[in-house]
Amino acid sequence: MPRKRAAAPGPENDRPQTPSRSASKRDSHARQALGMEIARLTAAERAALPLTPELAEAMDLLDRLTDHEGRRRQEQYIGRLMREADGEALRRAMARRQTANAAAVARFHAAESWRPRLLEAADADVPRLLEEFWRRTGETADADAELPRAVEAARAARARGDTSPRASRVLFRRLADALAAPGEADQ
Repeated sequence: MPRKRAAAPGPENDRPQTPSRSASKRDSHARQALGMEIARLTAAERAALPLTPELAEAMDLLDRLTDHEGRRRQEQYIGRLMREADGEALRRAMARRQTANAAAVARFHAAESWRPRLLEAADADVPRLLEEFWRRTGETADADAELPRAVEAARAARARGDTSPRASRVLFRRLADALAAPGEADQ
């Protein structure tokens, strides 16, 4: 049996490969979804992102629209503008933002777990717990003289039967600030 010849390069094989229509639609929908995720942010949060002026203006207008059909059309317009925007830079910026939010939530949970430990411990155990806390945060007792005072105040308020959460909130804030990365607590 004779061998089949390889197809000669023809005009159909010389065309550059373009994404399929389905792939283009998936990309378009993904960009529109990213645009809507960005649009849900506050104007101040959006200002930190690398948005084109047209895209920023379209998102500001979306914030002001109340009519359902008008919002739907504006969302479509944002999707179209997103096709021209640098999607990769926006994805990276949103990922950094999400990472920062996750770190803040983790810090919140850590402070929330330390507060009852410090409030419910026996008087003799408080210095040991504070020492453990400072060791875990990399701080020293000299660096944070306010934390022991906040613990004392919250424990005294609890012993008095004070139902006001003020002292406990102050303790939480001190714990959260101590757990923050250097320079992060100032923000």
